[in-house]
Amino acid sequence: MQPPAKLPTSDIQADLPQCQQVTIWAFEVVAGDTMGSKNRLVLIRNEDLPILRDMYKINWPRHILNYHTINNFVLWLDKYPSIEGLFIWSLNGTWRQNGTVIIKAKDLEPVKLSDGLSIRQLSEAEVTIANDKWPYKKDGSLVFLQRMMKYNVTYGAYSATGQLVGWVFIDSSGGIGILHVIDEYRRKRIAEALVIEISKHIAGNLGLNPHTFILPDNIPSIGLFKKLGFEANTEPAYWIQMNPHQDRLVEIPCDNWIELKEMYNRDWPKHIVNYYTIDTYIRWKEQCDTIPNLHFYSLNGQWRRDGTVLIVDRYQLFVCSLDESNSQLKKALELLDWRAGFKISSFVSKHRPAILHLVESRKLEKEYDSQTVLYYLPRHLGQAVCPNDIELRPMTKEDATTADRVWPNRHHGSLFFLERLIAWNPNVGAYTKEGRLVAWCFLLQAGALGALQVDEEYQRRGLGSLVTKAMIRKLCDMGRDTFAFVNVDNTPSRGMLEKLGFIEIDSVYWLRTLPTDSTIPPWTD
Repeated sequence: MQPPAKLPTSDIQADLPQCQQVTIWAFEVVAGDTMGSKNRLVLIRNEDLPILRDMYKINWPRHILNYHTINNFVLWLDKYPSIEGLFIWSLNGTWRQNGTVIIKAKDLEPVKLSDGLSIRQLSEAEVTIANDKWPYKKDGSLVFLQRMMKYNVTYGAYSATGQLVGWVFIDSSGGIGILHVIDEYRRKRIAEALVIEISKHIAGNLGLNPHTFILPDNIPSIGLFKKLGFEANTEPAYWIQMNPHQDRLVEIPCDNWIELKEMYNRDWPKHIVNYYTIDTYIRWKEQCDTIPNLHFYSLNGQWRRDGTVLIVDRYQLFVCSLDESNSQLKKALELLDWRAGFKISSFVSKHRPAILHLVESRKLEKEYDSQTVLYYLPRHLGQAVCPNDIELRPMTKEDATTADRVWPNRHHGSLFFLERLIAWNPNVGAYTKEGRLVAWCFLLQAGALGALQVDEEYQRRGLGSLVTKAMIRKLCDMGRDTFAFVNVDNTPSRGMLEKLGFIEIDSVYWLRTLPTDSTIPPWTD
């Protein structure tokens, strides 16, 4: 085989339309100009491209770039048989002779940056600046970025004064990653320009299909890449963060839940809500080994540091942390998928700033944001005295329908919610001699008395106090402390609890965020 020679391209280029990028290859060309005066460009059929690609296996890896570039388009055309702006020509249809092809691919239009902004490759010293400003900076991240720069291409965006204001890397997966623009330079199309620049390098110089990994709730980034023509892979894994040096949520095995719970058994009753929330799910797992849609998440698997955990139970979210600064909690909340919305349940006052920070930073709309009072009973009461015409006993699954029908907090999914509480938690119902349920009290996931209600016809007969006392006795027999959540404006219930000896120790909040993605259907059980 003769050494590669330059193609006599004068006639070919005369036939070419104006285009942004043209690649001409040959791995074997007979010396001399063999083209006649009637040469023309002939499109190669899609089904012939695998044959063309395999011609470049010869003398491997000498033609590796050409092989993978053609293979890239084979993969594209397999998924999308018609791609606008893509043409693969051969001279007179003779590509089988020596693999000579011309590929014309529509290029991404460059972004015109304003305010003197420019893009160029990062220098080694500037990687340190990028690391210092990176939201995911941590021990080892500088070495990670230095390695990405050493072995991959990186681009930076610079202000008119030369300040580094944004950057993008080719990460360890070979995809576009570590894309970041500092706050004061956002909404200037800098991220778009960086993605286009590095995509052109990946496609034009490496012959690869540009790709990226994005967290499913990172709506701005998903919108950016879709705008530039990226398509989501049918596998959900395409949209997850794969960079091991960035924060991630790690599921806590149920075998570790007891150890996690005991971290909250201090400064009693300061952490009573978090302690009993975890305890509830430990008991539930003992009763039902498989609970669908229940997850305990920690930030980077570091829950032993400060007990920070996010408990996702269907559409409900419970947050627990011993970290007074909320720094770990804020990071963990950012990693959740908020598209379907969450009912953030029974979170104590010290965690409220972290929740509100997330809601405001994501610009999430709230369905409600309500405050309840956390009442704690520092002592136990004697046996409740039951009227002759009333019987106290645990509720049944059918009673959940009665309670749900008149519950002020009734919502989509609340019936299943009450059915689970009846099945797995202590509860008390007050029944007439005819078997009619007229008053009831539940134990919520957080371990607090809640959903306490009396039928309208039986109010002002002391039945609310009766079922509360019965629940206190039941919890006492189980060796548990008693506490309750009461709406801040529910004066009658607050007065009843205070009369029984409960004391106010904190505020507990309930906040529900509305969905941000209308394509996600309502929750079903």
